[in-house]
Amino acid sequence: VQTCALPIYQNTSGKMLYVSVMCSFTFGTTTITAYCDSSSTPTTVVSQQAPAYGSGTMVTNVFFLVPVGYYYKCSYSNGTVAITHWIEWS
Repeated sequence: VQTCALPIYQNTSGKMLYVSVMCSFTFGTTTITAYCDSSSTPTTVVSQQAPAYGSGTMVTNVFFLVPVGYYYKCSYSNGTVAITHWIEWS
């Protein structure tokens, strides 16, 4: 399994963050995973999309909450993924 990790961020806003990440990719074995915890290298899976097999292009979201001071990131495995939107609300 080939994995691509995006940058790691920290919530320094002073408020809880709600994060929405929209991705576009070709059906197959791609999995989109969000991680969040108090470690500067987060490993706790908090959201994941693993679509069924098929053909064509799929658009999906992962949603998650980030407590103040926590670190967060997204990664994907297998295939090519385009992050089309990354939105953070506090």
